[in-house]
Amino acid sequence: MDRVLGILNRTNQLNFTKVRANSPEERADLEKLLSVSGMHAGLIEVQDRYGDYGVVGFFCVHTKFSGTTVHHFAFSCRTLNMGVEQWVWQYLGRPDFDIVGPVASKLSDPGDVDWITEVTDFESVTCPPVVPRS
Repeated sequence: MDRVLGILNRTNQLNFTKVRANSPEERADLEKLLSVSGMHAGLIEVQDRYGDYGVVGFFCVHTKFSGTTVHHFAFSCRTLNMGVEQWVWQYLGRPDFDIVGPVASKLSDPGDVDWITEVTDFESVTCPPVVPRS
């Protein structure tokens, strides 16, 4: 929960909803939101062949027959221009929501993100070694 609060409260460039959880009341609201039946929330952790970026994102959405409501969609600028936020938006079915700007990237750019792979265990995945260009 500490990392979620850090992402929500300190992220500006890639916080698409700008909903914070600074005060005790806002934190209680977040915990209440996370306990709602049908709420889907997740932490995004990123690794690539260059290193481990750690937990860099948080989303919280509620999907019903009538559509998906995005409550939180925020990412650390550590992964800016990697396509992470676009991939997560794609993974969630590209839900419509009002983006509270400014944000540093558009969710529709660069189109389909096919260079990111979802894994549940980083230990089971090996990245190819980095080969320096000559």
